[in-house]
Amino acid sequence: MPELLGLLKGQLPQGLITNGASDTQRERLHWFDLERHFDAIVISGEVGVAKPDAAIFGLALDMLAVSADGAWYVGDSLHTDVAGARAAGLTAVWLNRLGSERKADDPEPDLEIESLTELFTARGVAYWPA
Repeated sequence: MPELLGLLKGQLPQGLITNGASDTQRERLHWFDLERHFDAIVISGEVGVAKPDAAIFGLALDMLAVSADGAWYVGDSLHTDVAGARAAGLTAVWLNRLGSERKADDPEPDLEIESLTELFTARGVAYWPA
């Protein structure tokens, strides 16, 4: 993931939305050295609203100064990530690494991928590091 984030840094605004307590999430972000890759980080424990509430996505959009209609949100949970992104008007991308089957009552993503590298194909980017 750091390779992908590094390629996108400066090319597209990047935000991270995560549910959880501030101290726990900040520690994880620091431990994996992820903060430097994002232009905005929204942690539910800091803002008082959590995914799938559309408001948390709106906060991230405001921080990034982008509109929902051109933004994509990638997440691995149909019920928090996909449902929340769709409710906020973003393109909802389901990262389905395990090839899980969606049930009839599950939220429907706009796009389903098995790997983050597929975003390059989906966005029309013609390169990926070897």
